[in-house]
Amino acid sequence: MLVFNNVKEIVKQLSEKMLSEYDLDLCEDVSSIVYYNDLYKCDGNDIMDRHIDIEFVFGEYYELHDEDELFHYICSLCELPELINQEEIILYQKN
Repeated sequence: MLVFNNVKEIVKQLSEKMLSEYDLDLCEDVSSIVYYNDLYKCDGNDIMDRHIDIEFVFGEYYELHDEDELFHYICSLCELPELINQEEIILYQKN
């Protein structure tokens, strides 16, 4: 589970990634950070889509995908293994 100081660092890195679209004041506006592992069937093949949503109290969210460096940074903070059977894991929830 992430703590608020982790969220501050994540928003800082997100700001750098988005060329300062988000600023550090938005740390207080992060409502949750959730890991998703979606599995789709396509032509008899299973397609796995791993992503992390950073959700804000004002209703918007930013989705990080497996190819994003910040995605892997968050996974390492939470010590998430490469393969997870759970469909959803709440990594941070604002009190």
